[in-house]
Amino acid sequence: MILNNFPMLVDTTRDRSTADPWVIAHAITEKAVVVTKESFAPRKIKIPDVCKALSVECIDDHQLVKELGIRFTASLP
Repeated sequence: MILNNFPMLVDTTRDRSTADPWVIAHAITEKAVVVTKESFAPRKIKIPDVCKALSVECIDDHQLVKELGIRFTASLP
């Protein structure tokens, strides 16, 4: 379904991962959130574009850290 509706999500002409539709499908099935470093792209379909079209919540890694309440601290030696 995902590749039928968004065939440009995966470039099958290049030797790269084709996991993106599987990640989104898993999120739909499990009612989960997709975490990605990709952002919306006007000329190329990316994970956030597909997630938005399919009403799947999609956040980036910075938002994940914020939502989990993770704090980083540094200490001087």
